[in-house]
Amino acid sequence: MVLRRSFCGLLMLAAVACVSPTIPLPPPEAPSIARGSEPLTAHLVGRNVEPNAIIVVYNLNTGVPRDRRVTGAQADESGNWECDVRYAQEGEFVSIAQEVNGERSSARSFPLRF
Repeated sequence: MVLRRSFCGLLMLAAVACVSPTIPLPPPEAPSIARGSEPLTAHLVGRNVEPNAIIVVYNLNTGVPRDRRVTGAQADESGNWECDVRYAQEGEFVSIAQEVNGERSSARSFPLRF
């Protein structure tokens, strides 16, 4: 009887753990932004994302060709990353998200200020 109660208690605990909400993946913090080494590029340096996360950077300028709006990087084991955004001009916005194990954070937009 005691064994049966213990088993039932473990099942209930497991059921509660399965339905408890998970914390969503947070969007990346604002990166440091500088002019890139090539004309019309911005160099972004970010930190504090999940280790090895995939960083997706989307240039929100609709005048940029669609196949040139997306770039990204993979963070290192410490959560640091950097990448260049092409066709970047001061005052335009980029949207940045991180992805880990198939889960994607919400995106956060930042103005390009050199």
